[in-house]
Amino acid sequence: MASVADGWFASAYNATPEQYAAARARLDEHLRTAGREPDAFPDAVATTWLYLTESRRESERVLGEVLAPTLGRDPEQLAHLPVGSPEHCADALAAYAAAGARELLVWPVRDGVAQLERCAAVASAAGSGWLR
Repeated sequence: MASVADGWFASAYNATPEQYAAARARLDEHLRTAGREPDAFPDAVATTWLYLTESRRESERVLGEVLAPTLGRDPEQLAHLPVGSPEHCADALAAYAAAGARELLVWPVRDGVAQLERCAAVASAAGSGWLR
């Protein structure tokens, strides 16, 4: 497929940053084998569920009572997602960027506009290069 594909979407709830990096490395090797330049091959990490809250109880509720049942996962398998404190969310998003993800498509769990505004403020305060 690397010879004909025009991009790749990974899923944050299916792959930690480390798993994403390993999969991208495998993809890059397939691209090279197919005679394609990996740096020219676009990718994005999608379904990056997002919920910023200062309340540990609220973040545990979102993971345990909203996302885990919806996705059929143990909440611990979702702990790498940007659900929790602003610091945790900034670190979680930065981890995907550090793993080589070129685009991160966040999906607020609820209160979409407010959550995106908070995410932008966190990124700005962190001096992060992963938000545009």
